[in-house]
Amino acid sequence: MRLDLYLVDNNYFESRNKAKAEIENGNVIINGKVITKSSYDVKDNDNIEISYTKQVMHDNIQILYEDDYLVVINKPYGLLSISNDKEKEITAYRMVSDYVKKENKKNKIFVVHRLDQDTSGILMFCKK
Repeated sequence: MRLDLYLVDNNYFESRNKAKAEIENGNVIINGKVITKSSYDVKDNDNIEISYTKQVMHDNIQILYEDDYLVVINKPYGLLSISNDKEKEITAYRMVSDYVKKENKKNKIFVVHRLDQDTSGILMFCKK
């Protein structure tokens, strides 16, 4: 059976598109090797793991973790978490929002917490 179909049929992911995205992002490991082809033929004795340790870069932000509900980034020093009176566009919120909308224009994110502009660190967003 194709890997993308296998992952959906066995409840690893809720949709074939999500399974394909995770495979292409290098988050699916079979028998210790990263598999990036959705057409991989799954065998009965394959050991399948899902790993979110691969870090993705988007608009100069590191995406440390992503699933159906969360996006976790490494916010760099100097970047606003959300907009203020002086800056509306160059924010972590805007960058992550643009990122999730690439998959589906209707996707939305919500801020879980904020970090000061002069603070770098882990920043979480909820997905809807």
